[in-house]
Amino acid sequence: MQRDPVAYRKSRYFRYITVKKCFPLTYHTCINCKKDYKLEKMMVCCYPNQILELMHEVYGCTHCFSSLSEFRKTLENKKIIYTEESWIDEQQKN
Repeated sequence: MQRDPVAYRKSRYFRYITVKKCFPLTYHTCINCKKDYKLEKMMVCCYPNQILELMHEVYGCTHCFSSLSEFRKTLENKKIIYTEESWIDEQQKN
């Protein structure tokens, strides 16, 4: 059996990306409007770091984003999380 480490890293990266709604108990800053929110509905995206294998969290408020898909598209446009196409482009550069 031949192993493909690039395909393994790609599948693991996209498997661990989660976008969900939450109700934070501490202050978190919205990525779009840069305001701090506490005890209000927010959206959170957890994504793994490529180098250190740590999970990062990015928050967005419901005032700026109306749906989870809109929040995810914004993160993809700001190049915080990868899309399938941007992953391939990044791997071809290296």
